[in-house]
Amino acid sequence: MAGEGNRRDEGDAHPSSGAPHVVYRFGAYELDPVRRRLVFESRPVRIASRAMEILKVLLEADGELVDKETLIAAVWPKTFVEEAALRVHISALRKVLGAEGGERYVVNAPGQGYRMGVPIRRERRGDDVEGASPADPYGLPAQLTRPIGREDVVRALGGEVRSRRLITVVGPGGVGKTTVALACAHVALPTFPDGVCYVDLAAISDPDRVAGALATALGLQVPPGEVTPSLQAQLQGKAILLVFDCCEHVIAAAARLAQELLQANPRLRILATSREPLRVSGEEVWRLPPLSVPGAGIASAQEAMTFAAVQLFVQRAAAAATEDFELTDDHAAAVADICRHLDGLPLAIEIAAGHFDVLGVERLRALLSERLPLDLPGSRTALARHRTLEATVDWSFELLSEAERRTLRRLSIFAGGFTLEGAEALLGIDDADGAWGVIEHLSALSAKSLITADISGPTPHYRMLDVTRAYARRRLDDAGETQAYARRHCEWMARFLRGVTREWDEGVTVEQLNVYARQIENLRAAVAWASSPDGDLNSFIRLAISGGPVWMHLGLVEEWREVVEEAVNLVPSVEPLGDDDLTALYLAQATTRHLVWGPCPETRQTWDAALIRARRLGEPRFILRALWAQWDEAYTGGRPKAALEIAEEYRRLAESVGSLNDVDQGLDMTACVYRSLGDPAAALRHNLPLRRRQPASPDLVQASRSLFDQQVAALSTLGDVLWVSGRPDQAREVCDEAVEHAQRLNHMPSLAYTLVFSATQVAVLCGDTARMAGFHDALEEIAHVHEPFTDWVRGIQSLVHVRRGEAARGVALLKETLSHRDRAWFHRVYAYFLTALGEGLCQVGDYAEGLARIEDSIEAAFREEDFWCLPDTYRIKGDLLLGASGLANADAAEAAYRAGLDCAVSQGALSWELRSANALAALRLRQGNPGSAGRILRQTYDRFEEGFDTADLRQAQALLARCETPGLGVVDLGTAAPY
Repeated sequence: MAGEGNRRDEGDAHPSSGAPHVVYRFGAYELDPVRRRLVFESRPVRIASRAMEILKVLLEADGELVDKETLIAAVWPKTFVEEAALRVHISALRKVLGAEGGERYVVNAPGQGYRMGVPIRRERRGDDVEGASPADPYGLPAQLTRPIGREDVVRALGGEVRSRRLITVVGPGGVGKTTVALACAHVALPTFPDGVCYVDLAAISDPDRVAGALATALGLQVPPGEVTPSLQAQLQGKAILLVFDCCEHVIAAAARLAQELLQANPRLRILATSREPLRVSGEEVWRLPPLSVPGAGIASAQEAMTFAAVQLFVQRAAAAATEDFELTDDHAAAVADICRHLDGLPLAIEIAAGHFDVLGVERLRALLSERLPLDLPGSRTALARHRTLEATVDWSFELLSEAERRTLRRLSIFAGGFTLEGAEALLGIDDADGAWGVIEHLSALSAKSLITADISGPTPHYRMLDVTRAYARRRLDDAGETQAYARRHCEWMARFLRGVTREWDEGVTVEQLNVYARQIENLRAAVAWASSPDGDLNSFIRLAISGGPVWMHLGLVEEWREVVEEAVNLVPSVEPLGDDDLTALYLAQATTRHLVWGPCPETRQTWDAALIRARRLGEPRFILRALWAQWDEAYTGGRPKAALEIAEEYRRLAESVGSLNDVDQGLDMTACVYRSLGDPAAALRHNLPLRRRQPASPDLVQASRSLFDQQVAALSTLGDVLWVSGRPDQAREVCDEAVEHAQRLNHMPSLAYTLVFSATQVAVLCGDTARMAGFHDALEEIAHVHEPFTDWVRGIQSLVHVRRGEAARGVALLKETLSHRDRAWFHRVYAYFLTALGEGLCQVGDYAEGLARIEDSIEAAFREEDFWCLPDTYRIKGDLLLGASGLANADAAEAAYRAGLDCAVSQGALSWELRSANALAALRLRQGNPGSAGRILRQTYDRFEEGFDTADLRQAQALLARCETPGLGVVDLGTAAPY
């Protein structure tokens, strides 16, 4: 731009030694405008001339606003420049002042000018500091920015270099090894009397020049051919730290020099950076991981900013922006996605953030989602290998052997991580020079930081950073191998998933589930290739069948349904499928429709067809799957007698094939139906044995027939039934057991099931505020991650709101939830939802609508034979009648309470009985008849043996105290019995 090459005349003369002048201090920075020196925490910071002039003017204004015209005149006094030039240099200044994340030093007043946003202190100085500090004889390079997210590493390394002879910081290109090493060197500088010497080996292409580069950095003149001996002699006895930066391309020479120097001087310490270890005796390797990145579901800027990758992006984006940039809730999720796409790699984040001002957050996210732009330019002043992501990986790739290059590019076909077994299947024995060749190549690539190895679990898992994968995939395309290895990858996934299906039917461990979950991206990639013009449609159909356990475990049932529907449509146009595959495909279609659409005519027709085909085939595992689904459709469709018959057939078939797990599944199916029929005693007879019979392994997930673990489902049913039977303490214990088991399994669908259908309901029924609060938060997380549960979750959350006294909020949420689906979708909780809605409407005073909802609930209970909470429905009807007309409706209210009481007694539902007794006793007290109230309540209350801290029993105790304490008189206790 115009005038950029000019320099200001004024102020360039250096003051005489000791001349007093003003120094500005702000935050952790200090500017000496006379010596033109900016330091951060006592370390020099490089700053361009124009940026320094702008900073000086703003500091002189002492926090006051400086308009743009004044700034331009001060910085370019003899040259006309446009306003855009000022914005560019303001941006550069902000980038320099980015060493303290989150604090905005230069503040923009839109359309007006700029000012300093932090307090400024002025100090008079008379000392003259020239050149390097005596403690820094070798001119350690200044840190331009603070290493965000690396504070703990820098602190720990700064301590370790004092005691460890050789430390190598290892990691992939662009992860920030140099930044960390320099920061550590600055921290350690005061503890090394003879200083710290930094050697940049990046520009050294000849290994024979490594020792000479060190000599140059030390300022030594050494004779040719005797460099290493001369270095040993010059460094003898010195307590000095040498920083060997970027050793990977001259790794053997750097390792040899390090070993020889360390052997000659016990006081010497070396800190090296490399993409692989030096492999020198006594070396301590520090693997530097990428920055922490947020997972999916980030909702707020505050939460996003707890992750180092987001902090770095925001800081760099703010420096690049011409206007102020701050992370807000509106684009927190987008920035989180960007950082996740870039794997938390600092260089990649800096490059991406540098283009934020042009692309914006959403466009940048979209660009990264479509493909990783390896050629996106970074800083012009960066090293050549850091100017693009492609150059960064290319630097490492060129250092590989041909066999390692071949392995890396072929492994890039894995869209996610991969196991050793997967790598062997993909590469083949011949490709990798024998079985051990695969292991050797993986070890070499891992050592060179091109793949990462996770050996924390029983099954080692490998993956590439997305930047590396994108580069290697490009190399695979260039080699013309993409199609062949995509086919191999698809064939491997099909074999892997067939094994998964077998394991799934038998029960799987938590570790196996974790292996499944890690394969979702590979499954998607295989599906995409198989359905492409160059793919294999028969393989696509088999993936649709066998991929079910992976999709189900992750709660991605809608995604599975879409793939299955496409596969079914392809059946007429592909090679004929075997009977097993065809039956499995139609069962998958029925399963996914059932899980996504719920009970409906289309689902029922699909299940009927699948069952007919399964019976014709005579395969028990297929028949059991179809029977379970038919049972569920009858159970949720309000046909309990049909559901009982199907459950009985299920149990008989399970017994005939010797499947104890399926026998237990049949018992729980039967218990569920008896629960809905209002027969808790029968439900307990079928369910209690399941609790006594623990699973074969405490971490074994049994979810082959449904989306949920069998043990969790059985405990959930038992929790409900125990509460109804008047055993609230046991109910809470069982619910906690179900939640803990689901959490131990790390099986989100099972956790959602027990929280929705049992644990939270029991907490609400008991009035247990602590449990309600904890479960409410857990449900909120589930609603974000597992879409099929969203409506159930919202309905259960509305119960919590009503129970907390937030009736208006609960009523609004429940009405909205019920409007999303038909009643069959909510069957197991629908009657309870209507009852709770009536309770909430009573609390907000909308008695007319409340009575209409309750009458609807009573009518539906008899029509569908769903009597689980019918006694409480009558109780709420009485409350609504009293609320509408007071004691004028006393007879009608008493009739409703009596109906609830009689219904509860006939069911053997002691807890429902207590609620009706509480309501009737409260009415008697309002009518001035404490004796009758006490008699009604005593005969129910005295049969309880536990749960005396629950809301209903506490209310009964309070009512009895009113009934049995002389002189209290008539008390209006209202109608707000907790449901």
